[in-house]
Amino acid sequence: MGRCFSPSGRAPGPVPARQDRNRPRPSQPAAGLATATAVSNCYEVTHMTMTIELARFTVDDDAVTQLLAERPPMIQALRERFPGCLVAYLTREDDGSWLDTVLWRSRTEAEDATAQVNSVAECVAWFWHIATSGGIRHVEVMNACLWATPSPRAMVASRSHSPCPIGRAGTGVSYPEVLDSAFGV
Repeated sequence: MGRCFSPSGRAPGPVPARQDRNRPRPSQPAAGLATATAVSNCYEVTHMTMTIELARFTVDDDAVTQLLAERPPMIQALRERFPGCLVAYLTREDDGSWLDTVLWRSRTEAEDATAQVNSVAECVAWFWHIATSGGIRHVEVMNACLWATPSPRAMVASRSHSPCPIGRAGTGVSYPEVLDSAFGV
């Protein structure tokens, strides 16, 4: 089953435009919260403030092993200090550079964490592995969909260096639970 989120008030996929336009809208939620309505196998979100943080950088080849080994405790410390951090992915691009992608509950939480990240010792230590920085930018999530197939738990459980307990066997935390928490559903 998929979970689809759209702050535009329209469910992704084939929804007749006329019906969608005439549907009554709920009142706006408090700042930082999203409302979601079940639509078929999706959730329709009428207000969303989630933000993705994108940090591009390079790492010298001899530092990659340490970068990956120190990421789990760094992410854990980041989440403890900044609970608005929902999901973090570290990716390696085709050109060998790295892109750290972090999903935050709100832009304010993302920007506060960026401004205060040097107060987290594990983050400061992890940053020493970065050879060159391409900067950090924040983008607003305008639409989000999640399908449970293939199982995120199965994908993550097979990776011993996974920095994130979400979906890892035995943690009791799943992607839908994280998104439910983020969207307040």
